[in-house]
Amino acid sequence: MADEQKVWIINEDDSVFHVGRANDLLAHLSREDLAEFEIYDSLGRRMKPVNSGGGEPFVPIDEREPGPSDKQLLLDRISSALARIQVRVDRHPEDAPKDQRVPVVQSDLKVVLAALGASAFSELLAGAGEARPGVGGPGEGGEDNRGTPKHNRLVHGSG
Repeated sequence: MADEQKVWIINEDDSVFHVGRANDLLAHLSREDLAEFEIYDSLGRRMKPVNSGGGEPFVPIDEREPGPSDKQLLLDRISSALARIQVRVDRHPEDAPKDQRVPVVQSDLKVVLAALGASAFSELLAGAGEARPGVGGPGEGGEDNRGTPKHNRLVHGSG
């Protein structure tokens, strides 16, 4: 079985950041919500959603991998977003994994994303959380898969 596509998304002002499996992020954010984000793969290629009927949910806008300076800009944006999340963690420590800080990893893009995916913050950064029935979100059967209140406070800065 092939690995599930992994992507990361960030908004224009770097205040909201998610990293995780593409299908999980699609369940968490509606296609309309995705319009507010830039989507990237682990190579730093900008992605776009597609209605593929069973294929990968995102495809590269340009197949070429970005150069070193472009990748560094992406790493700087991730660092900025993670710093904002850490400030929120400091304000709401009860919402964060116990005695944990948001990871700071200095490396190439693939290593940084892998470290975040393996950290105590992986579920929060992926938008994981229980579906809340009857809220009318984008999930199946009227479920709201937009994340737990903890996720929304720490990652989205809301709630």
